[in-house]
Amino acid sequence: MNLAVSVTASVPQITGTISAVRGRLDLIGRTFTLERGEVGFSGGPVIDPRIDVSLVRETSDLTGRILITGSAFDPALSFSSTPALPEDEVLPRLLFGTSSQALSPAQGLQLALGLATLLDGGGGTLDEFRSAIGLDVLSIEEGDEGAELEVGKQVAEKVWVGTRQSLGGSGTEFAVEVDVFGNVDAYGEADTEGDTTVGVRWKKDF
Repeated sequence: MNLAVSVTASVPQITGTISAVRGRLDLIGRTFTLERGEVGFSGGPVIDPRIDVSLVRETSDLTGRILITGSAFDPALSFSSTPALPEDEVLPRLLFGTSSQALSPAQGLQLALGLATLLDGGGGTLDEFRSAIGLDVLSIEEGDEGAELEVGKQVAEKVWVGTRQSLGGSGTEFAVEVDVFGNVDAYGEADTEGDTTVGVRWKKDF
């Protein structure tokens, strides 16, 4: 950060630049790395800095970018890629590896929620609904048999319960996880077909 602040007629005058060192954006389960992030102040009676942000994600055949530029009061959102694609095709390819015309209904919903997150700066409509109804997990994912809705709740300090329901067919799975100690969890899973699974799991975060 390199800023100069002065006061003229009781109005602060701010000039200079703030540059981000590192950062990332998690968008519906996909990670974008901050490639460039600058906020520039040019003085004047209204504090309205200029924004220049580039977030990049690489796949096996595409490097795509989310670009946020312009004034803080009225920023512009755009997308670019290498090799070059139409702007409206960049995000579907980066997030789902397919064109916008080939998106499933669940993927289309996730894409719309991701765009809402970028446009309003919040957690997106699905996250807001999840918080409003008191859930810890609420997501729509593509499963082996189509779209699946997953919900979950931490019901006690060391106990998590959840369910997964297929949106395109039958079948519901239920799960319970208990934090036994340290990195060891005990878990149980059951579905409406009568299949059950129990076990102990060890995990380590790096």
